Amino acid sequence: MTGVQTCALPIYGNFLGWSFDVYNGVGTTGGADALVASNYTVNAWYHLVGVYDGTNAYLYVNGANNSVSTSTGGNYSRDTWDPLTLGAAWPNAKGYQGGLDEMAIYTNALTAGQVQNHYNNVGSASYSSIISSTDKAYMYWRMDAPLAWMNPTAVSAYPVAANYGSAAGVNGLYLSGTTPGIAGPAYAGLGSPAYGCAFNRIGTDATNIVTIYKNGNAIAATNVLNSGVMLTNIAATLNLTNQPETLMCWFKANPADNTFQNLVGMHGDAGARLAISAGQLQWYVGTGGNLVSVTTAYNDGNWHFVVGVYTNAGTFATGTNFLYVDGTLVGSAAIATGQNPTLTNATVMLGGDPTRTASGNGNTYNERFFDGSLAHVAFFTNALNMNQIINLYTNATGGTPPPPFITSQPFPYPAVRTINAGPTGPGTNYIFEAVVASGGTPNLGYQWYYNSSSNYTSPTALVDNVTHYQNSATSQVTITNMMGSDSGYYFCIVSNNYGATTSAIVGVLVYTNPIITAQSPAGPFNLFPNQKSTLSVTAASGVPVSYQWLTNGVADASAGTGATYSLTAGTAPAFSGSTYQCVVTNVYGSATSVLATLTVTPFPAKLANSLYSSNILAMLPTGYWPMHETTPPVAGAMETNYGSLGKLANGYYADWTTNLALTPVIRGVQGALAGSSDTAVDFNANVAANGATPGYLVVPHSSSGTTLQPPFSVELWFNPQNSVFGDLASQFGEGQNSVANRFGFRLI
Repeated sequence: MTGVQTCALPIYGNFLGWSFDVYNGVGTTGGADALVASNYTVNAWYHLVGVYDGTNAYLYVNGANNSVSTSTGGNYSRDTWDPLTLGAAWPNAKGYQGGLDEMAIYTNALTAGQVQNHYNNVGSASYSSIISSTDKAYMYWRMDAPLAWMNPTAVSAYPVAANYGSAAGVNGLYLSGTTPGIAGPAYAGLGSPAYGCAFNRIGTDATNIVTIYKNGNAIAATNVLNSGVMLTNIAATLNLTNQPETLMCWFKANPADNTFQNLVGMHGDAGARLAISAGQLQWYVGTGGNLVSVTTAYNDGNWHFVVGVYTNAGTFATGTNFLYVDGTLVGSAAIATGQNPTLTNATVMLGGDPTRTASGNGNTYNERFFDGSLAHVAFFTNALNMNQIINLYTNATGGTPPPPFITSQPFPYPAVRTINAGPTGPGTNYIFEAVVASGGTPNLGYQWYYNSSSNYTSPTALVDNVTHYQNSATSQVTITNMMGSDSGYYFCIVSNNYGATTSAIVGVLVYTNPIITAQSPAGPFNLFPNQKSTLSVTAASGVPVSYQWLTNGVADASAGTGATYSLTAGTAPAFSGSTYQCVVTNVYGSATSVLATLTVTPFPAKLANSLYSSNILAMLPTGYWPMHETTPPVAGAMETNYGSLGKLANGYYADWTTNLALTPVIRGVQGALAGSSDTAVDFNANVAANGATPGYLVVPHSSSGTTLQPPFSVELWFNPQNSVFGDLASQFGEGQNSVANRFGFRLI
């Protein structure tokens, strides 16, 4: 709108002017109000300050208090679930059309003298210093965010969320809707300092794009950098179909936030995700429905540890989901359908869903961005057992372990395992697993048994004898040189000081065995110090085979004679530059695996003393993102908070369009400070052209500190462009139990 027009802002009924309302949670008007009846001129700047001293509300316009104040009693009731917004009420309602500048919030009731001093210094070079230093604003946004939609930040400038797992080249990018370096879960086992990353849920402007790679090959060039932590390279080990996997993270969700939000999204609806909705946690693997926690209280503002596990025997019709929260199994469910690989080109996003990213001018809310904090996100290409999961949780927090619990029976229970021994030559090694849950202390005891009948009566305990049984008192027994006489039934008894658990019985029938056809890793690989890795080869042969692992060309006759070869980085024979091969031999000849070269990468100093991190890395995660980076995010469509609360109160714009003719938020306009180069922001300037609801600025609930409590003051400069009702600044919502009860404040 151009020109000059004298009009007034309609508030309640026939009232024209401005209003500062605080609510006590009783009814729609309970609390305190300050009203100023006034006409005003459009396209002119006004100074507005709302002050609440804990009992009464006051409203100053251009330095003067001409308000009519009322109070209906009762204490101020904070709105602890809605974010602070500028230019509209949450979510995207009652939009204001016009300019906003120099918005500040204080944790005290400003005096009349302070308000007048601010107004008098509008043309002074010291204005911002008076706000931030002299009067110590708690939150202060100058409304001078960069013109991100015109000059997108180079992708190379985004801070990196480093991956410390074994998959190379799958680091993440901290996008401008994130706040790295916040305080993480405060447990001694997680190390100190413990960091996490806050997410703002709505994302930022969709002005930047990045190419996504799959196994090093570009597959897309239109992935918008809007919010969350985005992985730009889809390694094969992050792109699974019908294979076991484990996804875990520590998270903190906002109280009373009931929207559906992804904690971690793997390739959209066709892949795995951990999510929260109405306080319930969900684990989904792309098929078979959500496994949902019964408890609905996980959006309580506290840190929690959630783990989703998917087991699969390698077919399209078998699998089981497990969901753990804070070290406890809270649900499990069988899956009768296989994972659908149709969307495997979608990327991975921490704090969001890669296929539900921002679309529209801030008025589309199906993006599934997370509004909260994450730390220690990890992904495994195997199904972690309960023992490993509880060990991680108790490593971090301490606690008493439960009795043993077997969640994965010896393979391939309940089917019979068939093994080809061959007419001549040595047999082949086979491993049976009993996956056990306990607190980790005391150590678990294992004993494997054999029986000629399918029952537990009078079994024979297996005893290690090198040539036939190995590791029979561990969770994995190796039976070598298998012959027809080894056909029968095997099971394991697991015990600790709290009791014992017996596994299911698995039947084994020994026949001729196949030869090795695959290996892992299939070339150079990296490990961090003390990180364990198991090299393996898989045989396919009509007669028995033998194995010999070579380290730097020298045979390891003691530990290198099986299908797997275990290493611990930094311990002989696992040093940087070492090479590994396996020679597989049968009566007809031999085959040699591809040379695998090890590089030992130094472990970051900030994780070296973390018991939790050491244990996670020792379990060979495919991906482990501690999110310990402290590099600030790129500016993007963000307003920096210059107040004492710091980056936790940074504001983010909900204007996701890349079309300049349609954007509801215009930055870089002339501000309120006369003679200053400092700019302001126009909200909803082109709403008539695009039919959109207004854009606005959101200060997310990354911290409880953004929820105001009395006394407080709200100050801003505004330049109205019409007489339409609109919220200038608010943290306002209806109660969860009744929409007739209001909480928080509004400056209208």
